[in-house]
Amino acid sequence: MMNKFIATLCLGLCLLLNVAHAEVVWVGDSAACDAQARTAPTLTLALVQTAFNGDSSNEIRLTAANTNYIGAANHAGFYTIGNRTDSLIIKGGYSDCGVAPSNRTEIGHATSPVFTVDNSTVTFMNITMRLSGSRGLVADNDATVYLDNVVVFGNQSGVEVKGGAYVELKANSVVQSNSDPGTAKGGGIYCHESSSMVIIGGRLHENAAVKGGNLFVETGCSAELGQKSFITNGTASDAGGGILVDNGGQLWARGGAEVVRIQGNTAVNGGGIFVWGTGRVILNNTTLDGNSASDKGAAIFAANGGGVATQVTMDRVDDCPFLISCSVITGHDFYQSLVYLYNSRAQISRTVVDSNNFTGPYDYTSSLFYADTSSILHLNRVAMTRNETWYLLSASGDGPAQVFATHITAARNQFHKPGYGELGSFPWVNFGIMNIQNSIFDDTHGSDPRVGNFSGDCNLIDDSKNWPAGTYVIGTPQFINVDGGDMRQVASSPGVDMCNQDDFAWSTEKDIENQDAPVNENTNQQGHPGQAGGLYDAGVDEVYDNIGEDMFLLTVQKVGSGSGSVASSPVGIACGSDCTEVYFRGTVVTLYPFPSADSEFVGWQHPPLSR
Repeated sequence: MMNKFIATLCLGLCLLLNVAHAEVVWVGDSAACDAQARTAPTLTLALVQTAFNGDSSNEIRLTAANTNYIGAANHAGFYTIGNRTDSLIIKGGYSDCGVAPSNRTEIGHATSPVFTVDNSTVTFMNITMRLSGSRGLVADNDATVYLDNVVVFGNQSGVEVKGGAYVELKANSVVQSNSDPGTAKGGGIYCHESSSMVIIGGRLHENAAVKGGNLFVETGCSAELGQKSFITNGTASDAGGGILVDNGGQLWARGGAEVVRIQGNTAVNGGGIFVWGTGRVILNNTTLDGNSASDKGAAIFAANGGGVATQVTMDRVDDCPFLISCSVITGHDFYQSLVYLYNSRAQISRTVVDSNNFTGPYDYTSSLFYADTSSILHLNRVAMTRNETWYLLSASGDGPAQVFATHITAARNQFHKPGYGELGSFPWVNFGIMNIQNSIFDDTHGSDPRVGNFSGDCNLIDDSKNWPAGTYVIGTPQFINVDGGDMRQVASSPGVDMCNQDDFAWSTEKDIENQDAPVNENTNQQGHPGQAGGLYDAGVDEVYDNIGEDMFLLTVQKVGSGSGSVASSPVGIACGSDCTEVYFRGTVVTLYPFPSADSEFVGWQHPPLSR
């Protein structure tokens, strides 16, 4: 009995020691497969075999050697992976056992989801999940799923993420052409329920649903669009051709040096993005391009957020490599409004709105930005150039709707009115509130305040029709090449050093090039025209050509083999990333070195002087 007990104990120890071993199981039936240590004739048996071998990680390799994985005799075409304790890799693309993968393995042709992953961690590689009468993939109950070189194609709908599951679509993967008129939510990806999350680094393309053609996010789900992700050519028969973010959902587009692109999507409302209720959207370094809506909001539609919390935020961020901006709304043919808010709140900053075309009958809804009933729209350093539209900004409806705009550049926008020819576009207020400050409006048709409150301060305009007295200066801005899309002013433009700081607490001191403002331009008199002593340039851009005599440029350069950073008081230098700053003469600037742990600060080669 004693010896038997010891043998059993030894066996148990051997199993524990074997936990770190990752078993590879080949699926196939060939001479090459017979030579492998572990094989299985079907994926189903490989799943069973790896589930009970005690290993902490397993890899199943799918071959085409006398094996198929689609719905046919002895091949279900759908698989459930549940409650596993290991980390599993299912890797396709092998022609036979023992060779390198060369393509993808097709799995599907069933009535159920191709894969259901429940409370398990699975990485799919080199797989096509195809032609299911249901979802291509369902991740549920705290599952973690990685899709690496995976195509989810031609299913009734693509991927469902729920129950606190996490799904990551890597850059080499695509969810494409999943559609069914009866699919109510998320033809490409549907993410919902508390703590669920989906990370999209690849592409959602040509998926269709009633709502959220490519992506539907709601009820506790967080969705993230990574750099170079594409949300393209989705279709919704109702709302959100590209993306719909419903109550409780959050979407963060995290473009960086490579932008996120939301392009060519179509819906009745919200062709690119539709946001409803407590849904929240943050768009950093994102391009909305060529989306369309047969009713409102070709680019963005946001509604019923209550006007308290901001539903939509759009901006460029620091790692944008482009000179002017990585935040762009362009190329839309819109029937009514380009961006539409109803009882909602949005803030759009440092964004270029360029070359969008109104295609419907001209009425009071034909506007680039339309704030309707009880909405609040904040615009900061937004350029509106070369658009075909009747109105640029509209504040209309009860509540009232409110538009607050600062450092806007609007130029070369026009509309064609039968019997009148080409006319310049203009702002419109009807039962709303609009305040415009420190902005440029060129080639316009004045303004159109019907019933409501239209106010402003320090605007450079070309047509004073219906502009309130004291809100403007008449002048002709000089742009670098506005007809070619460059709306920045040259140093001698009258809009340079024209204005004092605006009144809006939410506006930023960074221009559309991500430069600090203000900067004194010594070729212009401060505030002539404009406000006495003005330093801020009107419009989106701060001109840096010739710094005025009452300011100086401080530059920090780090030398040597060590590493670290330098900061300043007053703030401005953070070198690392920001090694230059403009200060007024007489400002005492103190620099503080912060060497890294493996380095030391030796001293200043040229000690800075206060000037």
